[in-house]
Parts: sequence; structure tokens; C-alpha cells
Amino acid sequence: MTKNASILAIEPTEILRRYRLPSDLAQESDLQAFASANLRWSPEADIGYAFPLPDEETLNAFYARTYRRLMNKKRDIGHYMSSPNYRAQSRSQVGWVQQVANDEGSWLDVGAGLGLLLRTVQASMPQWSLHAVEPDEDGAAELRQFVKVRNDFATLWAGSAYPESSFDVISLSHVLEHLIDPISSLKTLHHYLRPGGHLLLEVPNDPFHHLLSAHRTSDLPHLWFFSSKGLVQFVEAAGFDIERVAVLGIRRPGVATPLLARARQMILRQIRGPLVVLDDSDWYAEGDNRCDLRILARKSEFGQL
Repeated sequence: MTKNASILAIEPTEILRRYRLPSDLAQESDLQAFASANLRWSPEADIGYAFPLPDEETLNAFYARTYRRLMNKKRDIGHYMSSPNYRAQSRSQVGWVQQVANDEGSWLDVGAGLGLLLRTVQASMPQWSLHAVEPDEDGAAELRQFVKVRNDFATLWAGSAYPESSFDVISLSHVLEHLIDPISSLKTLHHYLRPGGHLLLEVPNDPFHHLLSAHRTSDLPHLWFFSSKGLVQFVEAAGFDIERVAVLGIRRPGVATPLLARARQMILRQIRGPLVVLDDSDWYAEGDNRCDLRILARKSEFGQL
């Protein structure tokens, strides 16, 4: 397989360990491309990745037909809208953009799922034109009820899905780690953004020490594993200016919630209902022991890489 631009940018690397699959999915035929991989790590770039990477055809088929079933995501939009985790995440993401955005514009969400993020944009920024790319047909059908949708990732990454400088904001929430070539993909999104437009990017927080943790039982289906330093370098390599970076979200598995925080959440849930944790800053917050990394980046006003 020809090495992609992202791998060329971070060599040399070392084999860290075998790629981990959940024990109950190890024999799934659709996962053999992942089962044969090692996890490599580049100390210089501070990034890990699966190698060999699946080919594009295998990966596209996996996300179009298999991903939601195997990853327990065969749920309706009601599940995500009622989840304190997902609700807090989408409110936080939109809040980051609202601080720098105009009253109206055009927003593209790549890998939009069932559309919780765009529903949050719609409620908070009603003058904005909303667009989505989602390869899963169930997700695309849900999205078509309220946004303009494409479901062809190949056309998107080829740079021909939209004209240059089409959008004021492009978001990727837990998508970049699934892509074969993140740097090339980010450069394509740079092409689609208007000069001065913003990229909102979120990925799992996967520094070196966490990948070796006993609490990490599965890597599936991620291809890339980012530290804050590594993610910043990839985004800058694609031509963006970094405006804000944070480690945030819920606590990482294996990190105990303090007793007082657990008691407060339990009491507030009983008094005010199951979504009260959305107002609990200790539950979804910034901190080194949190699950996710987020970057807000900007395309230069001059628009050139």
C-alpha cells in the first residue's frame, strides 16, 4: 500500500503493541483489516496510528454497512438528545463557535451521525445554513429532515463535493481519528472553508501513556491516536492557525469521580430530572484526566496554505 501524507510526515516510528479488539468482536469478518494491525507511535510527532492501515474501499464499506451495528450505535436520535453526555458535548462545541462566529453563515458537519450537533446549532444559531456529510444511510435519512446532506465521503475528500470557500464553519467531531490520511483530509477542509472561517475539531484524548493503560481494552475502530501536541501539529501542517485547544469532556474510564461530586449529581438528578448534570461543571469539564481533545482553528484571511 502506498504510504499516505500523514504517515510520511511522522516517520520514523516504533511498534508500541498489537491493535486491540474487543474480545466479543475478535472473530468478526468485517474487522480483519483491524485485527492484523499493530499500533505504532512516533515520539517526535507525539501521535500513534494503526499499521498497516485498511485500504479505502474496505474502510468505506465498514462505515457504510457495519460501523453502527458493531459499535452499538444503532439508536435513534432520541437516545442522543436525552443523553447528558452527548447533550453537554454538543452545547459545549457550539458554544466555542458562537464566541467567534457571526450572526449568520454556513456550517458543514462532516460525519454528522444522526445530527445532534447540527440540531444544537439550529437551536442556538437559527440564521445559519446547515449542511452535513454522513456515509451511513440511517444517519443521512435522519439528517435530510432538516439539513442539506451528502453521503459520499469519497467525493468530499477528493475536493469536489463543494466549491472552494463554501463554508464559514466546518466541524469534525470524532471523525479525524477514523480517516486514512488526516493531514490530506484537513487540507481538503481548508479548501472548503472561506478565508477567516473556522474549523472545530474534536478527537479522543489518546496520549502515549493512555495507550499502554490496562483500562484501555479496545482501539476499535480508530486509526489515529492523538495527544494535544500531535493534534496541533497536524492541524498546523494543514495550513490552519490555532485559536484554542483543550482537553475536556467526561472523566476517563478508570478515573474516579470525587465523592462529593457524585453525591451532588445524584441529588440534583432526583430534584430536577435526568438532564441536570448539563449544569454540573464538574461532570463535563476541562482537565488532564478527561476523554477528549478539542481544537478551534482558523483559515487565514488570505486563504492560502
